[in-house]
Amino acid sequence: MREIKFRCYWKDYKEMHYPKHIDMENCKRDNEVELMQFTGLKDKNSVEIYEGDIVNCCINHQNKTNLKGVLEWSSVNLFIKDKDEIMYSFNGASHVEVIGNIYESPELLKS
Repeated sequence: MREIKFRCYWKDYKEMHYPKHIDMENCKRDNEVELMQFTGLKDKNSVEIYEGDIVNCCINHQNKTNLKGVLEWSSVNLFIKDKDEIMYSFNGASHVEVIGNIYESPELLKS
């Protein structure tokens, strides 16, 4: 079973926080907070992977095709969305590396 935990990006302060408790009622009303859920996975460097993370991953091991994108939930599946808004199914973390997140380093998606 996956551990349920979140992190929050406070837009006003431009800071990421890892709260122990979350008041969901207040989060729904607060447009200054972005809430991101832990996926239950870690990348190849044992870094926890959250939705909103920007990752590099290998999608074809034969020809070493790499993909860079942001992780997003879509109903029950986790996807990587690249800079062209194309969605790829995310099915593992063995060849994935977290390089940033969409709130603190959005420029990583442009290159």
